[in-house]
Amino acid sequence: MLNNRQRIIECIRTPIHLLLQGETGVGNSSLILDVAADLQKPLIRFNLSSKTDIGGLFGSVKLKTVKNANDQRQEIELDYEEGPFTTAYRNGQWLLLDEMNLAPPNVLQAIEQALESGVLTIPNIEDEDNVEEQQNQAKQNCRVYQIHSEFRLFATQNPSTGKYKGARDTQSTALLNRFSIFIVEGPQNDELVDIVTNKLKNEKFPFATQTTQMVNLHLKIMEIIKDNDFKERNRNYSEITIRELFRWCQSLCDYEKMLIKGSQTVSKLAPNIFNQILTEQAYAIYGLRFREEQSQSQIARIIENLFRLSPIPSSKLSIEYRPNNNAVAFLSQQRLLLQMSIVFLDLEIIVETYINLCRDEKQRMEIIKYIAAEFSKPVTDLSKSASSLSSAHSSFYLDDEANRIAQFILATSPSQPILIVGPEGCGKSRLVQAIATLTNVRCQHLYLTPQAEPAALVGSLVPHPKLPRWHDGAVSEAITKGHWLILESFSEASSAVLERLNPVLEQPPQWVKVENNETEPVPANPNFRIIATMSPPTG
Repeated sequence: MLNNRQRIIECIRTPIHLLLQGETGVGNSSLILDVAADLQKPLIRFNLSSKTDIGGLFGSVKLKTVKNANDQRQEIELDYEEGPFTTAYRNGQWLLLDEMNLAPPNVLQAIEQALESGVLTIPNIEDEDNVEEQQNQAKQNCRVYQIHSEFRLFATQNPSTGKYKGARDTQSTALLNRFSIFIVEGPQNDELVDIVTNKLKNEKFPFATQTTQMVNLHLKIMEIIKDNDFKERNRNYSEITIRELFRWCQSLCDYEKMLIKGSQTVSKLAPNIFNQILTEQAYAIYGLRFREEQSQSQIARIIENLFRLSPIPSSKLSIEYRPNNNAVAFLSQQRLLLQMSIVFLDLEIIVETYINLCRDEKQRMEIIKYIAAEFSKPVTDLSKSASSLSSAHSSFYLDDEANRIAQFILATSPSQPILIVGPEGCGKSRLVQAIATLTNVRCQHLYLTPQAEPAALVGSLVPHPKLPRWHDGAVSEAITKGHWLILESFSEASSAVLERLNPVLEQPPQWVKVENNETEPVPANPNFRIIATMSPPTG
């Protein structure tokens, strides 16, 4: 990895642009981000996809709301908004284009022309900046920008061979000749240990001594999955990359932060408890991704053989109401997936939860009276907060699998996206909604279909009686307000929708509303999280 970094620094000393190619998870983009940060170079990042158009990358005319001269009313004007390529090209900034071989041919051709000629021409846009030069001649219906000497273009892509064959377009030779092609190799085993150790130390995690064991487990699981005897080896979800190891590290650091909030720390836990933390999170990340019980058992045995401890928790999730501070505590033994934080609730939620267990009005009233007596509240007040029998939500039972999912959601950092797979009608979304209700978090639902457009995620201009207005899509709204976003029927989404989701699934999540001519990421609310659900394919 250090060699990769040094080679990149040597390459940027030349005016030739850089194309980084490597398997997913080896750090194509992070290498450029780190080098730009160290050299204090301004960097713009943009994710290309099959739906990227020339206007989104280079700039286009947009509707703009302005105030008139008297500042009394708003009017609509057509105004040119430049795209990220144009901004970096003329201002001498670094530009990182992710997934270049997913872009449409006309976009790649425009990039090639701008790099080859050193001139970027935006047609059908009057150049209002050069009014003095054009006083004696007709205005040109275009804008022309010269390439800045400090401009550098970095592109990343996965190879168009192997498992990516057919899913990625092959670029023209003329375009590739404009780049110095850089093949990114994954880190060696000893480098991987150093990376994990430094990552834990940077997050101030008190134990970094088990990193060799963590890396050995990661490599062992990667080896087992490639074995012909592994039942799910050819499934697209079975691919293990360095991201899983980093996710494991981050989950440990998140757990330490959670304990610190309760005036505790991992360093005060008994050694066997700490090993339970390692094994449970390892199983959650490496084992629960598989859908066959046989595959999950194989991963569990690998973890148990290495750490001499079963990674599958045997305790159940329990919930206790604490009247002293009007809070609900998710109680447990001191095991990672069961050590939950305290959530403060209104008493009305307790009433709603318990009366919905009954379908008899008399029983419902008895429960209300009991709760009123326990908390010294008037029965009439609590009766008003109870929903009618016809609108009451039905209760459900948590089996072992659902119990484990609930524990994992509650113990995992919101920044970690979760995919729940199960048969239709088994209650995947209901489970997530119930957990969100208990933790006082609002849920948004987005049902994905093959016809769903990226605008459903990002947003779009919508008609309004006076002026068109920008309306945020599901992701834009949830990431701003700190909601949980449940993406239903995730497997039905088109490739364009999945590609647009990529930045918000990164760690940390990034979301730029380029469709609204924004170049800066939307500040992510710490409570924001994405949970996707899907049914496994049949046949």
